[in-house]
Formats: sequence, C-alpha cells, structure tokens
Amino acid sequence: MIIIVRQIFEFFLFFAAPSWLEAFNDLDVYLLDRLDPGKTAVLFFDEFPWLHTPRSNFLRAIDHWWNSSGTKRSHLKVVICGSAASWMIEKILNDRPWAEYLAQKAKGLTRDEIITECKFTTSGGMTQMLKELAESGFISAYVPFGKFGNENIYKLSDEYSLFYQRYIEHAKATGNGTWLRQLQTHSYISWSGFAFESVCHKHSQPIKKALGIADVLTEESAWRYQPRKESKDTGAQIDLLFRLTLKNLKHFYR
Repeated sequence: MIIIVRQIFEFFLFFAAPSWLEAFNDLDVYLLDRLDPGKTAVLFFDEFPWLHTPRSNFLRAIDHWWNSSGTKRSHLKVVICGSAASWMIEKILNDRPWAEYLAQKAKGLTRDEIITECKFTTSGGMTQMLKELAESGFISAYVPFGKFGNENIYKLSDEYSLFYQRYIEHAKATGNGTWLRQLQTHSYISWSGFAFESVCHKHSQPIKKALGIADVLTEESAWRYQPRKESKDTGAQIDLLFRLTLKNLKHFYR
C-alpha cells in the first residue's frame, strides 16, 4: 500500500495511491512543490530494497521521478538506505555500466574515457551523474598533479562496491577457507593495495598531522607518468601527493 498525505487547511487526509508513479507525482504536487526552495529538504527512504516488491515497478518509478523532477530541485537531498547491502549494490550502483569499468580500472578514468569505455552515445547528463556519485561517496574525483580542473580522474572509491565487484559478483569458489586461500594471490595483493590507497586519501588530514603539516594549506592529488607507446621509459606513480604553495613553504620553514 502506498500512503500519501494531503494537508487541507489544518487537516491531514490519508489515501492509497494506485501506483508508485502516481505516488511520486503526488509527492511533488502536495509536498515538494510547496516547500521553500531556499531551504534544504531531505527525502529519506529507509529499507529501500523492501519497497521494490514484485510487480511494484518501484525502481522504474523512482528512476523516472528522479530524472524528471528530483534532479531539477537543487535544494533537495535524497537519502536511500537498506540493510540488504548486496541488493543495493546490484540494483542501484551496478545497474550502470560505468561501475564495472571503474572497478576494473583501479587507477581511475577521465570523463571522456568513461563515455568511450561504456559506449555512451551521448555525454548528456554525465556531469550531473558524476557529481551526484561523488557527493554520495561511491566515486571520488581528483585532479592529477600538473593538470587542470577539467581533467578530473574518477575512481570507484566505495570500499564495499570494490570488494563486491572483485570477490562476490563473479565468485565461483565457495566454502570454508576460500577467503584465506586468496591472501597470497596477485588479485588480493592488488586489491588490498588500492584499498589502502583509498583509506589514505580519505584520511589525508591525520597523515598531514603525522607529517607535521596539519596547519599548512595544501592541494592533494596523485601523480602518474605514462610514457608514450614508442618510448622505452617505464611508467611511474605517486598515489598521494601534498602540494604546498611557495608562500606556505616560506612560512613553514621560517
């Protein structure tokens, strides 16, 4: 049953909407359209997986509502929660082709590379989608050292999503001791290295404090060198780089 609340003067009327599409339409008409756009509004969906019952078409309805209405309300924040973590990853995050590509490219991809790899026919809406995913914590964006602001590298940074893509979604081996047997494999060493890198990026402030530069203004990024195909050079990378301005350096060493 889908319950909608209408306020008429000081009274509240409760009624059941016949479908989720109509429920979201009523949500706009009787609530969201009446809110002050100058104030932040939060729409909270708890136990999200349980709303998508058989034949409910809930996911299709909320996807339609979000693209046609939600994204046009800059003051609106939508929070979805669910205790069935694997369902949330599969139905919400992995329902987009970019998730698998970003999981395979642990060093990250540019916006244009995501469009190319996922074979998107248009880049329309890509900027907004990447912004929303970054704000929700599923991906992170950084500007490589020496590059400009429009040259962001995007990485899948949600730890469970990375683990799910690598060890759960396509897992064939099961049973006792399966995980322990993974510990010496190249796959595990690679995954744990990138996981540690992600933790460092998310906790850069304590690292700065340990280095004695907690109060120094810095720009944080990564640096990588990719030689041209015809070059004999080998590639190189610095995973976390703190860049201090010359003014800050003078003050720091004074």
